[in-house]
Amino acid sequence: MDYRIRIAAFFVFAFAVSAPALAALPTLQWCDNCTDLQKKTKALESAIGTTVYVGDVVNRNANAYYIDQAYTEENPPQLVKKATRFTPVAPQIDVINGLIEFYRMTPVGWKKAVDFNYPYSNINVYGVVNNGPDQHNLTLWVSGQPYSKSLEIRGEIFSVTNMFSVGDSSKLPSVDFVISFTDGSEITVTVDYSGRTPTYKVKPNSGWDSHHNPVLSTPSSVPVIFRFTGPGNPTDYANWLNQMNLLNYDIPTGGGAYWACTNSPAGYHCVHQY
Repeated sequence: MDYRIRIAAFFVFAFAVSAPALAALPTLQWCDNCTDLQKKTKALESAIGTTVYVGDVVNRNANAYYIDQAYTEENPPQLVKKATRFTPVAPQIDVINGLIEFYRMTPVGWKKAVDFNYPYSNINVYGVVNNGPDQHNLTLWVSGQPYSKSLEIRGEIFSVTNMFSVGDSSKLPSVDFVISFTDGSEITVTVDYSGRTPTYKVKPNSGWDSHHNPVLSTPSSVPVIFRFTGPGNPTDYANWLNQMNLLNYDIPTGGGAYWACTNSPAGYHCVHQY
């Protein structure tokens, strides 16, 4: 092989190997109501060669560090980790400030839960459990509510996972909107912040009908009980039967008030209890 080709091939390989290291994201950690020393200690939990931001939602600030190693002045000297603090830079600090703003919104915390009453009486949980026009209209309606708009903090926050290696995924924005329908059924709409703008989606298997039966959007890997006794929307049973058929559950003919549905080697099926 020509040596020039071999040299060119080497540089292509070297770039491919080193590119991920060059593109390494800074780590984001949280240390609430911490002193600078405690933030530094938190930063030192990260690996050598990494950049670490340590945010504080109580004091509403963040420190930035580069993790390196250095020899102590002891005799003999010891090689130890070192956290060198530097001034946080945009856009990373803007993202952290956005996260702090989100955390402090009512209700305070990383996870928000908000209740809404859907005003359209002709729609219930069975109408929105599957992807379609009614589900689209529901998520569009939720996204337009004033409380939803108040949670749409500045755009940088939506790409937080593209800008940081998050040390604790439980400390990422999460919003659930529990939607109640006029017949007493309900379903949950979540907000996905992973993109540049928030996306509103119906949460899988979060529905409940007016008889307080779970409304499955995907087959369940564990047994599920369904009862159609007592007060409730009289259309629940027919809607449930249609939904379970869409999910390929095998249901024996004949109506009933009490069903047990599960999976087996033969597939998903329901058993009439009484």
